[in-house]
Amino acid sequence: MAKSPATNLPEDILRRPPQEAARLLAIGFLDEAAANLEKLEKVDDGDDGEALHDFRVSIRRLRSTLRAYERELGGAVSKKVRKRLKELWRSTSSGRDTEVQLQWIEEQKERMAPDQELGFDWMIKRLEARRDESYATISREIGQAFARIESNLRRKLSSYRMRVRREPLGSEPAFCAAAQSLIAEHAGELEDRLEALKRTREHEDTHRARISVKRLRYVLEPLARCMADGEEIIRDSKELQDVLGELQDAHVLGLEIGSALEEAAAEKARRLHDLALREDARSEKLRNELEQDERAGILELARLLKTRQEELYASLESEWLNGRTDALLDTLDRSSRGMTGESRDGAKSVEIERKYLLTGLPPRAKEQLPDEIEQGWVRTEDMEERLRRVRSPDRETFWRTFKVGTGLKRTQIEEEIPRELFEALWPFTGERRVVKKRYKIEEGGFVWEIDEFLDRDLHLAEVELPSEETRVDPPSWLEPFIEEEVTGNPRYSNVSLARAETRTGDEAAVEEADVEKPLAG
Repeated sequence: MAKSPATNLPEDILRRPPQEAARLLAIGFLDEAAANLEKLEKVDDGDDGEALHDFRVSIRRLRSTLRAYERELGGAVSKKVRKRLKELWRSTSSGRDTEVQLQWIEEQKERMAPDQELGFDWMIKRLEARRDESYATISREIGQAFARIESNLRRKLSSYRMRVRREPLGSEPAFCAAAQSLIAEHAGELEDRLEALKRTREHEDTHRARISVKRLRYVLEPLARCMADGEEIIRDSKELQDVLGELQDAHVLGLEIGSALEEAAAEKARRLHDLALREDARSEKLRNELEQDERAGILELARLLKTRQEELYASLESEWLNGRTDALLDTLDRSSRGMTGESRDGAKSVEIERKYLLTGLPPRAKEQLPDEIEQGWVRTEDMEERLRRVRSPDRETFWRTFKVGTGLKRTQIEEEIPRELFEALWPFTGERRVVKKRYKIEEGGFVWEIDEFLDRDLHLAEVELPSEETRVDPPSWLEPFIEEEVTGNPRYSNVSLARAETRTGDEAAVEEADVEKPLAG
């Protein structure tokens, strides 16, 4: 099975400019297609359907990426090149369909009665001849066709133009925003098409739903490692695609069986006619020919296929159209919004960060206009919630947050609240508060937050990451001020600092007395 080139993408892919990230994705799929073509060209005698399947998947992934990120690619890939890619993919369709049909028919061999075996063997020979012809065509033509497309794409995708702006670095949206928007669009389309399928159970609606989930999956695969529950989402979407794909394959095979039945009948009629003209009508050869009929086996294959289609539709309706699809789309929505730091209600679903203890405030931070932040914690029987007032240069906002977990990765639920609710809850925080200034500095695709505490002598730096595997080195202007990394150290969590006595001094910030263990996630 072909694998997505996601493992070769940069760790910070979501923070890259959209134009760059889209090109990296497309080049990755182009590399995959080239590798799979090399494997396909080494196949002997058309006996490896997996090689053909892998090449087709990589071409479809490439086409889907070019189509999905057309705006980000900015016209780099012409309609002519995309048309050639489509033609290339279609030229392999016959071989792929034949492989799938042969596999299913061969699995039915044990169900054939003696009088049906002739038709069974006739279908096998017919499909094997078509498969071999398809492989011969691929061997002769497909390599050169792909080479021309590959050369053009590599040249167009390897560079792009960008306009230098006066706005500060990071004012343009990162790739994560484009990816999240695209995922939402594809998910909405899939939901609509599955709703149509519920009502009609028509092949055209099944086909459209299959295309939708396939396009969604191809967008998700290279980004799954950047998403919470990414592996689960990919697995479920593939299972849905497989069911819809089997229904599509059954439909195509049904058309093939219908065509074969007509051809077998016409072929038998020609043989009988020839024998009748050359032989005595009562000859043994003619009698034997009358007794042998391929149509019995072909008709039995049609019946078995109809049964299989009914089973697939029943499975689709009971499992996917009555609940599981909704669960998949809900999980996808939460996870994809987490790539941009948002969930349905604007909350960050997962926070992944590194934290450093500083010896003082770096001069680079003093160049920024800080936010002034007051934070307090309300303790209930079951959990702790944080209240935050943020005074930015241009506005004042109020937030209510629940956090679970410690260390590099923590679950976070956050919502903006009105001033009135904040002021009503704030007295319940008592002395469990911190006051600080926060300076934000964009560097190397990351946002470094420098906190200068006003109620104690303490400076901390934090950087949020797209995934736990992401590696980041502190920038040169920050490194001289780092005393140690304190990621996961509970003494430096804001809630622990709020428990310490509010006073200046080196010990107040690291006091361990009465530090409680955070809730386990």
